[in-house]
Amino acid sequence: MPAPHRKQPDASPAPLQPAADPARLKESLTRLFEIYREISAKADEVIATRCPYKDARSRCTANFSCRNQFFTKDRAARPVCAGSDKLDYRSAWDI
Repeated sequence: MPAPHRKQPDASPAPLQPAADPARLKESLTRLFEIYREISAKADEVIATRCPYKDARSRCTANFSCRNQFFTKDRAARPVCAGSDKLDYRSAWDI
C-alpha cells in the first residue's frame, strides 16, 4: 500500500520583518524606565517605615528575635508582626 500523500512545506522564503522604528523604541524604553523609577521611589518610601521582614500577610520572616513578633498557638507558624508601619522598627531588633 502506498504511503499517504504529505503536503510539502512551502519553499518560499519567510516575509521580511519591518525594521524597528528607533524613535518608537526610544519612546517605549523611556516610558518603561519612568514606570520603574516610580516603583523604585515608592519602594524607597515604604522601606523607611515598613519592616523588610514583614510579608504581605503581616507574618515575620526574620531569622532572629524581634520585640514585635507575636506568636500564635501554632508554634510551627511564622509569628505575626505586631509592629506599626508608622514607627521606626529597627530599634526592636535583637541583634
